Amino acid sequence: LETFVLQLRRRSNTKVSLGLLNRVMNGVLMQALPEILAEIEAYGPIQQPPKNDALQYGEFEEAWGNILERALRRRRVPR
Repeated sequence: LETFVLQLRRRSNTKVSLGLLNRVMNGVLMQALPEILAEIEAYGPIQQPPKNDALQYGEFEEAWGNILERALRRRRVPR
């Protein structure tokens, strides 16, 4: 994460923090709620596995990542 944030700072020539990125992304996700709900509907039931099953939990996280990525790609944002 540190390398990621440093690259953003260098490229933007401004201070960027994980806190800022988290707040911004929370807003983006909230605005994309209709698209996220549509992707969840298309994906089908999502069952949260026990946290002690690392493999299944990794697949669970990957499923959510895929849902959010597809929803954000579908979202039209005016420039």
